[in-house]
Amino acid sequence: MNATGTDLVYSTYLGGSDTDGRGSNDPGGDLAIDSTGNVYLTGTTESENFPTTPGAFRPAYPGGFRSGFVTKLNASGSALVYSTYLGGRSNDRAYGIAVDSAGSAYVAGSTASDDFPITPDAFQPPCPIPAPFVTKINPPGNALFYSTCLEGSSRSDEALAVAVDPFGSAYVTGLTRSTDFPTTTAGAPQPAAGGLDDSYVVKLDSVTTVSAASFTGPRTTAGAIVSGFGPNLATGIEVAVSLPLPTQLLGTIVTVTDSLDIDRPSPLFFVSPSQINFQIPKDTEPGPAKITVTSGDGTVVNGSVQIEAAAPALFSANASGRDVAAGRVVRVAADGSQTSASLTRFDTAEGRHLPEPVAPAAAGEDVIPVLFGSGISGFSSSVTATIAGQAVDVLFAGPQGQFEGLDQVNLRLPGNLAGGSVNIELTVDGKSANVVSVTIVGPIT
Repeated sequence: MNATGTDLVYSTYLGGSDTDGRGSNDPGGDLAIDSTGNVYLTGTTESENFPTTPGAFRPAYPGGFRSGFVTKLNASGSALVYSTYLGGRSNDRAYGIAVDSAGSAYVAGSTASDDFPITPDAFQPPCPIPAPFVTKINPPGNALFYSTCLEGSSRSDEALAVAVDPFGSAYVTGLTRSTDFPTTTAGAPQPAAGGLDDSYVVKLDSVTTVSAASFTGPRTTAGAIVSGFGPNLATGIEVAVSLPLPTQLLGTIVTVTDSLDIDRPSPLFFVSPSQINFQIPKDTEPGPAKITVTSGDGTVVNGSVQIEAAAPALFSANASGRDVAAGRVVRVAADGSQTSASLTRFDTAEGRHLPEPVAPAAAGEDVIPVLFGSGISGFSSSVTATIAGQAVDVLFAGPQGQFEGLDQVNLRLPGNLAGGSVNIELTVDGKSANVVSVTIVGPIT
């Protein structure tokens, strides 16, 4: 409905039909909305022809009497972004759904299927049935980041609702009759059962991994510099001070398990209790990958990323992933001599970097913005760029050479730009980087 409740923006059915003579029942259980207005809906279906999309995680009816479903509807309500069954060959129900800033969907429900999809690294494999489940689905809806059960011995437990915080930790609530339902004993307000039916609250920790340059995720590439955010990642703060980069700081170790199930330790730049900066190992294969952070005190936190052939990102001077670019401008005179200056200056009054305007080129001179980024050189074969919407020459795109994981891009500044702030847009193998800017003294003639 519209914001005043006076009219429908859109209204649609979502369900299947009676295809086996038993009747069909397709109730929606819960919905969530992302920042762009896409709707994520979960519920339970008895329809073998419930609308699913090709390439979804489970497009075909998995069998049994009923199955959970997860559907992402576009913001105008006119099309399915993805739609998938979530279940096995028995009786499954999906009750709650939440979505994080990256577009991953978290689903809570209950399963009686011995083949319900549970990931190998789940908190509680195999899944005793019936049991509550919590499943995290990747943004395209074609794979599971994780799927786990939460179960005691009563077989009458259910997961009814789920929420997610900015770090990607899932919060699940539901009902249990199990006296041995998994609880924490240190500091928990009620670690033991209190009666026949109890509610429970479970927090599943996760580390959210994003580009250290653009702060977007969960897509990245082999060799890229990334940042992980989450709880209990390290016992203190430490910065790497030598090369090659260590794979352990303060006892914290980061392991990346790629799509071929190969484990590799990650080089570490920095660790702290809530943030770590590390490099995706250079030999990591494309596809879904698991991130495992083991703190010095033994705490293990898991997360997931999608390894792409290219995931370009540019550093900004104020570590925001946007606005003024972090970099330098090199001026090459007609005789080949060079001078260099920063694209920014730090303003102590404002406490941030401000753009340092780039002067026009003199006769016979080249003006070359030198930008820094990550995720550019791993698999790339085609790099293009525009400045103020104009295609410009990419003179170099590759490793910076002095800092592990850092890439460098050299562009030729056009000579016909009007003055003011202009955007730089970089594309690597068809994938766009975050937009940064430089300021031009103009017009340049």
